Amino acid sequence: MNLVTGRIIEISTNGSAQVGKVDVNGAILRVPLTLLEDARVGDTILVSDGVGVAVVRPEPKENA
Repeated sequence: MNLVTGRIIEISTNGSAQVGKVDVNGAILRVPLTLLEDARVGDTILVSDGVGVAVVRPEPKENA
């Protein structure tokens, strides 16, 4: 299993499925977003074997 993170730079529809252009360290990948109903342009996602599997959300910072 290959896991990487990348940032969605564009979302398009291919038939009934959404596909994202995802920037992974400068490489642009076309990634199915079928499992990510709430993914938006600008989101960082986890990609497993070429498929988007989770949106990575930063944890809120605690006030010191």
